[in-house]
Amino acid sequence: MDAAQREQLFLTIVDTHKARLRRLGRAYLTDIEDLDDWQQEVFINIWNSLPNFRFEAQLSTWVYRIAVNTALTFRKRLWKQGQIFEKNHYQTQVIDNQQDTEEKLQTEARLTQLYELLNQFAKTDRLLITLALEGLSYQEMANIIGIEPNYVGVKLNRLKTKLMQMMKEVRDE
Repeated sequence: MDAAQREQLFLTIVDTHKARLRRLGRAYLTDIEDLDDWQQEVFINIWNSLPNFRFEAQLSTWVYRIAVNTALTFRKRLWKQGQIFEKNHYQTQVIDNQQDTEEKLQTEARLTQLYELLNQFAKTDRLLITLALEGLSYQEMANIIGIEPNYVGVKLNRLKTKLMQMMKEVRDE
């Protein structure tokens, strides 16, 4: 792969996966400032790994794999530095595609609540739910996480049930 092809592929990856990776990162990181740093690190890792990509796997699976590995390393580094605390607050982001301010606030509140609930799950479970929300197939999720596709379906059903129960409990409070 020459320099021009590498740059074009990288720009395509950034354009295609930027929003998805941001949502994935929110499942791992509670601080928006950390999220920005993590996402930048993910793109650096993708850039550095592009010459080694052999096109044997789907590009999206490869990108998610790098993102997950970067998230795990990033969290471990923050933990060692004493900068990460399991906090249940998130800074909200403006949702630009909605016109009504009240609707934006309600959507932000629901998203914040969802991410707070997801933060209570184990790392692998958070990843699985996030990938499902991104619309990946069971096979793609299995490749990223390293489990059997059939187990992805079983695990997702259990996690959905648990998440729905948690959401119901929050609403009933």
